Amino acid sequence: MTMQAYTRLTSTGGARRLRRLAEAALDHYDGLDDVQLTLLSNTEHALFRVDVSSASRTDGRRFVLRIYHPDAYDAASVAVELAWLAALCRETELVVPEPVPARDGALRVSAEAADVPEPRACALFRWVDGRRLKARLSARALERVGRFVAKLHRHAEQYIPPTGPSGQSWSWERVFGDGSVVGPASTDPLLAPEQRAVFTAVAELLRDAMEELGAAPDVFGLIHADLHSSNYLFHGKEVRAIDFEDCGRGYYLYDLAVTIDELEAELADRAPELRAALLRGYREVRPLSERHEALLDLFVAMRLAELVRWYGSTDNAALRVTAGTLLAQAMHQMTKLVSSSK
Repeated sequence: MTMQAYTRLTSTGGARRLRRLAEAALDHYDGLDDVQLTLLSNTEHALFRVDVSSASRTDGRRFVLRIYHPDAYDAASVAVELAWLAALCRETELVVPEPVPARDGALRVSAEAADVPEPRACALFRWVDGRRLKARLSARALERVGRFVAKLHRHAEQYIPPTGPSGQSWSWERVFGDGSVVGPASTDPLLAPEQRAVFTAVAELLRDAMEELGAAPDVFGLIHADLHSSNYLFHGKEVRAIDFEDCGRGYYLYDLAVTIDELEAELADRAPELRAALLRGYREVRPLSERHEALLDLFVAMRLAELVRWYGSTDNAALRVTAGTLLAQAMHQMTKLVSSSK
C-alpha cells in the first residue's frame, strides 16, 4: 500500500493494519507467542492490550503495547519516560507501568508491516490493574492521590537520569513562546485581541512566578504532566498511575495543577474540599509552602493555556473545535486571576 492509501483510512481501518504491526513487534519478546490483542486507543499513538496464555509466559499475563505514530514520536522524550519508569519500579513501591525489555534487552523495538507505510517504534509495558473513580472521587481518595504525587516528586528530586538528551520540557516557552498560538507574539485568529491580552497578562505573571521559584531540584524535575482522573487508578487503598507519555522536566506545581484543573472543571461544587484533600495528602509526604500553594492557580492557568494551545494547533478539525470550549473555560479562570493580581 502507498502512504496516501494508508492516510485515507479511518481510525478503525488503520488500527486493523496496525494489529499486524503489533504482532510483528511482539516477535521481539520471549514468551509472547500465543496472545490476544485488543485495541484500547488509536488517536495519536495506538495502544493494544496484550493478553497472554498461561502456557506462554509465567511472569505476568497482561501487557500494553504502545505503537508510536511517527509524526508524534520523539526518541529523546520516550527514552526519558522509559528510563524513569524503570527506575520507579526498581527504587520505589509506587505502581506504574513497567517497561518490558525485548529479547536483546532494549526497552524500545522497531516493527513494520507490509501494509503500513513506515516502521514504527514500539514499547511494551506490564499492565496496571485498577479502577477509575471519576465523579465518585472522595476527599479520602484525593488524599491518597496527593500522597502518591508527593512520592513521585520525592523520587524525581533525587533521580539522576541517564546521560543524553533531556526530552521534553514543560516550560514557559512551550506554552507561550514563539510558535505558540496562545503566545503574546502570535497573530493566530484562535484568540480575539481581548482574549490575547488576558493570556499575555497571565503569561507575564507566570514568567515572574517561575523566576521566583528558580529551577532547583526541590521545585523542578521530572513530572508526569497529565495526572487527570483517567491516569490515576485505585486498587484497594492504593493509588497507581499510568500514561507517562507526557512526562518531562517541569515544575512540581504543574502536576498538582493538572489534577486541580480537572476537579474545578468536572466537580466544581466539591472542588475546594477535594483540592484541600489533595494538598493535605501531599504535605503528609513532602513539604509544600503556603507561598507555593498560592502560586498553584497560575499553574492551573498554564494547564488551561496548554490545552487551548494543543487543541488549537491540531490539524484535526474535530479536535480543534474543542479549543473553543476550553478557551471559554480558560478565559473565565484567567480573567479572575488577572483581576486578583492587580
